Amino acid sequence: MGESDPTAGELKGLRSGSFLAMEAFAAIPNVREFVADPEHKGDLKGSVHFPPLANRVQADQGSFKLFVRTQEPQAKAMVYVMHFESQGDVFCLQGVKHVYRSLVHSWKDTTTLHCHLHRGQDEQGPVVGAGVLHLTGVQLARQLISFRTMNSESLSEKVKALAGFGAFFARQLIDSYLG
Repeated sequence: MGESDPTAGELKGLRSGSFLAMEAFAAIPNVREFVADPEHKGDLKGSVHFPPLANRVQADQGSFKLFVRTQEPQAKAMVYVMHFESQGDVFCLQGVKHVYRSLVHSWKDTTTLHCHLHRGQDEQGPVVGAGVLHLTGVQLARQLISFRTMNSESLSEKVKALAGFGAFFARQLIDSYLG
């Protein structure tokens, strides 16, 4: 499990040579509340580069959820949603990482984002693009060293916030892959 066949839209994108790139900035205003929240929800913003629509358009609204339960008992998901405007239209980019209880696929699960680009305010709009985004090892390393604390007044608070998130993430990985 964890493998998926490309959708018709993904195959069309591959054949056409089109690509989408996303840069994202995730924010967790309060780590303690984030960890206690069953959806583990935070704020997401960044930019989207999709040549048929836009070159590096700002996406100032969005959210993410980490390690949320799915309808499959042995699976969790990481869900990322960004909203942006281009050429007078509103779009919603939704990406999902499927985390299955398979240590063999753990790298692929946590670095592969299955995306759908919807016309409209949310994921209910018609799909205008679909594909898969991958993080390389270098990109993941850059992501890990980019963590910053906000709303922390002292070094001690900053360390506690980073340690709190790190402990949460490690616990979720262990639970997801080792049970």
